[in-house]
Amino acid sequence: MAERSQDLSVAVSALGPRGDGIADSRVGCLYIAGALPGETVRVTTGGKRGEGFVATLKEIVTPSPDRVDPPCPHFGAGGGACGGCSV
Repeated sequence: MAERSQDLSVAVSALGPRGDGIADSRVGCLYIAGALPGETVRVTTGGKRGEGFVATLKEIVTPSPDRVDPPCPHFGAGGGACGGCSV
């Protein structure tokens, strides 16, 4: 159980219903916004979510072959500019 934040390197194995990448780790299942299946990523663990934990994406070490640049100019603009699709 993750009692405090930990920095981990994990392999993302699936895409969850909220559009988060899902990875198994030594602390349990992680839900990672912005990560795709097939990627190796560095994350920082956070609070409990369901049966696992939220994790913040810090770096994409090995990108998925399915990763593309987002076509929408609002993606990643900050300040809640997007609010649209989660995938």
